[in-house]
Formats: sequence, structure tokens, C-alpha cells
Amino acid sequence: MIIKRRLVSADIERKILIGLISSESFCKQIYRMAKKEYFKSTASKIVFGWASDFYGRYQECPGACIQDIYNVEKTRLKDADADIVGQFMDDLSKEYEQTVYNEQYLLDQAKIYFRERSLTLLSEEIVGNIAKGRLQLAEDAVYGYGKVSQQMTNWFNPLSPENIIEIFDDDDSDRLFKFDGPLGDMCGWLERDWLIAIMAPMKRGKSWWLQELAVAGLLSGVKVSYFSLEMNKKAVSKRIYKRLTALASNAGEHIFPVFDCSRNQTNLCRKKQRACYVGIKDPGEEQPEFYDVIGYKPCTYCMNYEEEKENYIQAVWYKRFSQVEGMTSEMVTKKIKNFQLQFGDNLRVMAYPAFSASFDDIESDLDLLDFQEGFCPGMICIDYFDILNPGSGTGNFSERGTADYIWKRGKNLAAKRHVLVATVLQSNRSSIPKKSIEQEDVSEDIRKLAHVDLLLGLNQTKDEKDKGIMRIGVVAHRHEEFKFGGEVMALQSLNIGQPCLFSGWAPKE
Repeated sequence: MIIKRRLVSADIERKILIGLISSESFCKQIYRMAKKEYFKSTASKIVFGWASDFYGRYQECPGACIQDIYNVEKTRLKDADADIVGQFMDDLSKEYEQTVYNEQYLLDQAKIYFRERSLTLLSEEIVGNIAKGRLQLAEDAVYGYGKVSQQMTNWFNPLSPENIIEIFDDDDSDRLFKFDGPLGDMCGWLERDWLIAIMAPMKRGKSWWLQELAVAGLLSGVKVSYFSLEMNKKAVSKRIYKRLTALASNAGEHIFPVFDCSRNQTNLCRKKQRACYVGIKDPGEEQPEFYDVIGYKPCTYCMNYEEEKENYIQAVWYKRFSQVEGMTSEMVTKKIKNFQLQFGDNLRVMAYPAFSASFDDIESDLDLLDFQEGFCPGMICIDYFDILNPGSGTGNFSERGTADYIWKRGKNLAAKRHVLVATVLQSNRSSIPKKSIEQEDVSEDIRKLAHVDLLLGLNQTKDEKDKGIMRIGVVAHRHEEFKFGGEVMALQSLNIGQPCLFSGWAPKE
């Protein structure tokens, strides 16, 4: 335990120093509370002194200048210290290149670490003075600690000019990403500290859409930790491979849904920009089953231009692809390597045995991931809350009380780690035949609505499922106005792992 404690101390000190060197906002918040004596290692104390002096003089973080400072200052160090600091600087540089930190979470961890160190030093000072009979000095140390603890408090004055400036300067700092197209317009920006849930009846594709959230984060450079509580390592991995590569389980012919226009299908469109000059049905007829029509091409010209949208009548048709490649280890390795080169190595997954994990397990594994790899996520996906082991201390809760407790812990996880937390929620039995689910379809405990920041509903009739159509609606939103009934239509092909090939606003009835 002593060895582990020392390693944890060294780890947090390195991260604090990287924040001080690389982030002006981190410097600004940590500058007054940090003291050289709070750091344990000689190298940490020296580098902290350089970074702190630089910020105090220029009101900027040193950034790349820290290397210049080292080159000048190393001649003034003892040879042994110069060697230690030189190696320490190399390690900091490598860690900085490999890791992007969750700044707010690091700030919270720094405050905890400094509080612990200041109390430890205070205790040592008091005990030392008492042992030497210096009672007045011991009491002065206790009174003096109040000034130190003031700087580490989380209290703030919302009416102060400094706070007003800080809030508006950092107004967009918690934004992580948004979906492309109409789906992004409907949901808006997704932010840190939020709890998001995706609700649908059983076997409606909730896990696919949770994964789609994770992928949207990855495409925006967000580090994602994904916890699966039902599927094993193999099943989770194959789903991820499908989504990132668009490869099918088996090679061969596949048919994908695409957007089209009803005026194109009925051959009523006379625009010169139209994609073809033949139709597939007469006006008023039901849309036929898909078949290859010589010369017919789906057309979305009017859909893509604001001035033409009134001429567009949304419809769906299909395209046949006869040479879709199957997943092989060689092909997946090649495509995943290309993905990582473009978007980074930002995904870590934990697959627990079914119905075994608790929130304590999740938090412990997140801490271990941070300690072992320096991987601190900005987004955590958990599939899904309602099958978590509630853990100890809930034995007297009712089933509904246990559900409420778990969702409260999910919201707490988002706030405590300053991350976006996403999960899924199975709606109640009465929602199964509904065309669109609503707030009263939340299962087990309606209080779940109180804990989420954004609740999305997946809506799909049997006919839409056969056609590869999913409708997504906002069921609840804490931060934005939304209108009940507004939905986005997503076309999907789960054979190649794509829950959202294309999206567009669903037509209003």
C-alpha cells in the first residue's frame, strides 16, 4: 500500500506539472493554491518553481519555454539534481505528447492532493512544535491553515466581476461534440457533466445507438471509455469493427436504404437537376418492394437546398451493392489503423460478466486506467445502468428505490469526473406498440427523468424496421427548449454496423 501511494503521488504531481506548463486556464486556477512544499519529489519542486515563476511574471503558462528555462537553470543545479530533473523533463515531454487531460477533473484532483499534503505538513508541524514545547507556534500553525484552506474551497461568488468574466470566457469549454445534420440540430451540443440516456423498447437498437454516441465522440477527438454489462469482449469488439469499417460479417450482396423524393418516384418532377427521367410507380400507388429499375436513380436535389425544400417530398429507396467485403483480421487491422491515424487512439472498453458489475467497479477501473495508461476519458458510455449490481448499502431499498439510487450515481459520476455519461433505458411494456414513445413510458421509476440532461427516444414500427428506418425524438431536455413530436429519420444498415447512414427531418403528419 505504501508503494502504491508513492506511485499515485508521483503520478498526480506529473499531471499537475503538465497542466501548469501547457494550460493557461489551469495555471490561473492553481497558481495561488499551489506551494512548492506540497510536491514530494525534488524534480517536481524545481519544475514547479520554474513554471510558477514564469506565470507570476508573464501571466502565461510557459509552454515550450520550459525547455529554454531548463537549459539556462540546469547549470545552477547540483549535478545529481540536474540529471534527475533532466530525466524528469524527458518523461514529462513524452507524457504530454501521448495524453490529453480532462482539465477540470485534474483541477479537482489537484485540490484534493494539495489539501492532503497541506494537512500532512500541518500535522507534522504541530507535532514537531508540541514535542519541543512550542505551543504558541503549534496554535499559530492551526490558525494559519485557515488561509490555506480558503484558497482550496469550491465556494464562489457568482456576482463578482471576476466570476462573470470567467463564466463567459469559458462558455463553450464544456462542449464536446454534436451529431452531424438534422440529428445534431435536434440534440444540440453535448457537454461535460451531462447524463444522456437513449430509451426504447427491448431489441430496438439501443446499444447500437449508444455505440453511435461513442463514435461521434471519437470522431471529435474525445477520449471514450465504454463499459458493456451484457455483451462479452468478442461481441462488443465485432460491433465496433463493423461501425468503424462498414464491413459486413460476410462478403456478398447488400442492399442499403437511401433518401429519395416521392415526386421522383412518381415521375412528376420536371426539374433539370433531377437525377433520372423514369419513375417506379404511378401517383397514388403504394411504394413497391425494392427491385432494380433500369435508369432509375434516387434524387435528393431539393432536399439539400433551402430554396428548393418545398418541392421535396421525403421518401426512401434502396441501392444494391454486390461486392461488400467481409470482415477479416487483415482488413479490420488495416482500416482501424487508418482510423487511429486520423482520429487518435482514444477508445478503451471494459466488458464485465453479465449482471456482475457495480458503480464501485466502474469507478475503480476508471482510476486504474488513468493510473496505468494516463487515459482520462471525456465521455463514459455504460450499457446499461438498470442491470448494474446496486452494490452494498442498498439492501433496504425497494426495487424502484434501487433504480433511483443507480441513476443518481450515474449523474454524480458525470459531475464528479467532469465527463459526459451516456447510457440506455428500456421503456415499459405499454410502449411496445406505440409509434413514438413519450415521457410516461419510462420504466420502473419516473424519477429517472429528473436525473437525465437529455433523453432520446428510438421509434420504429415493424414496417419501418423492415425498410431500415429509425425515428429519433427528444423525450426530455434539461437545457434547451424542445417540441414534442419533432423527429429525425435515420436510415440504417445494421448488417454493416451502421445505425445512421443518413439522417433527415421526419415528415410531419
